[in-house]
Amino acid sequence: MQGERFARWLMLASGSALCAGEAAAGAWTQPAGHSQSINSVSRERGPSGEVWRTDSLGEYGLAEQWGGRLRLESQLTLDEGPGDKLSVEAGIQRAFRLRERSSLEVSASVLAGEALEGPDCRGGGFETRLGLGQSFALGGREGFVVVEGAFRSRGSACERIVTEAAVGTQLGAGFHTIAKAYTEQGDGARSAKVEAMLLYDYKKYSLGFGYRREISGAFKEEGWVVSVWQRF
Repeated sequence: MQGERFARWLMLASGSALCAGEAAAGAWTQPAGHSQSINSVSRERGPSGEVWRTDSLGEYGLAEQWGGRLRLESQLTLDEGPGDKLSVEAGIQRAFRLRERSSLEVSASVLAGEALEGPDCRGGGFETRLGLGQSFALGGREGFVVVEGAFRSRGSACERIVTEAAVGTQLGAGFHTIAKAYTEQGDGARSAKVEAMLLYDYKKYSLGFGYRREISGAFKEEGWVVSVWQRF
């Protein structure tokens, strides 16, 4: 159970972090009656100039192995570029314990607003997601691996495939580290990003600082990410 609580973690389509204790995870759900908010801000520079992104995610434990989520993402372009964007996602997820330290997750969400990656892709739509998580103990320290795949659609003219993978470990003295890879492809979008983040737990908060870089070759973009998690 300790490993499962540690591994409850969720990746952000634009920012992620790792929390110990009662944190949430892509392949796990929050315990019933518990919730968590995750707020990230990033500053990146690329072909569109200076871009600021925010990501606010709320996760809620609805019942045993059932969870709900609400996510708001925004993009503010200060120089000439694709312009400002806002994305909204609301959904429900169901986790299935495979073994003591592994879990399978399925989720469905409704989408509104605009896709942040790629050319214009806006309006209502849906996302379906499948995730697999495995926690482990290595050298007396807890860790986890999560792999997820998702299909997003805002109509037949805007369908995209998303894949995400992450690995995280405890460092000791309240510190954690996480490494993540993320891709999105389809209907004009081509993006692949890697991210590394260091986090520190303070009471019911986790404070993170990381670096993100685009590696697809379609364009160049890199920047810094600050993240704050709060558990209720």
